[in-house]
Amino acid sequence: MKKILFFFLIIFASNTFAQESSKPAQDNFDVAVKIELFPIDLLYKPNYTNPFEAKIGTQFTLNENKLQLDIGTAKDILRYYHSPNLHFGFGAEFFTWTMLKSESDFKFPVVTVDYFFGIYFSNLYRTESFTIRNRLRVGHISAHLVDGSYDVLTNKWNNNLLPFVYSREFLELSTSLDYDYLRTYFGFNYLFHTIPSEEGKINFNLGSEVFIYRLEELHSTIFIGLDLKLLKGYSAKYRADKNFTVGFHIGDKVQTGLRVYYQYYSGGNIHGEFSYQSDKRSSIGVNLVF
Repeated sequence: MKKILFFFLIIFASNTFAQESSKPAQDNFDVAVKIELFPIDLLYKPNYTNPFEAKIGTQFTLNENKLQLDIGTAKDILRYYHSPNLHFGFGAEFFTWTMLKSESDFKFPVVTVDYFFGIYFSNLYRTESFTIRNRLRVGHISAHLVDGSYDVLTNKWNNNLLPFVYSREFLELSTSLDYDYLRTYFGFNYLFHTIPSEEGKINFNLGSEVFIYRLEELHSTIFIGLDLKLLKGYSAKYRADKNFTVGFHIGDKVQTGLRVYYQYYSGGNIHGEFSYQSDKRSSIGVNLVF
């Protein structure tokens, strides 16, 4: 295990010499301070179309009485400014994504909930043209069925789906390339412990986020997000989990505000207790961005 972690750290360090740029309005770096505790922003800016990023908000599934509730955050704890163009960070993240049913009398029984917690190391390197951001995650995911999956009248689990232990421990290395209003992501995820076991230990991820048009009068920006994951799951063949988002970022700064969007997802179910199933859904979502 130590050899694997050392290998990832070597790759992470080597990426610090890649090329990078960023807009001053999107970064708040005080290079006069060499070490900063709890900086305001994130050194690695996530792709919020990625289902496995910390969010606060909800998604209402169209044509189904379901909704997803996201609660949690990621926070940089320590930042080291090696130079004006090279920064390092350390942080932690804790969040959940929950499936609920929408019923009459304003009731929302919880079907299942997934938990994510972990730590990460991040860095940034920039030049006059590009900005490269890297993040090495060490994380844990677990999943649980809740009361909305149980029928108290028959004393049975719905659809004969019994709860089981679901646990994922992993290392994930991600890189984002920033150019003007376009940010492109790529990386891979290594599962070093899983319950139940999966066919593939290494999964791949690609994505992008672009701000395409500014509406000054409305203090809003139209954005598009994409996320693609290639993974084996419980099969010997790779599958593609695809997520597409388009909407409005309301606020004068990209790193904070309110997002209202349409999202389409197709792939394996993102909830661990339903991970043996496939899922296709269209949703309308609202998220606060800090």
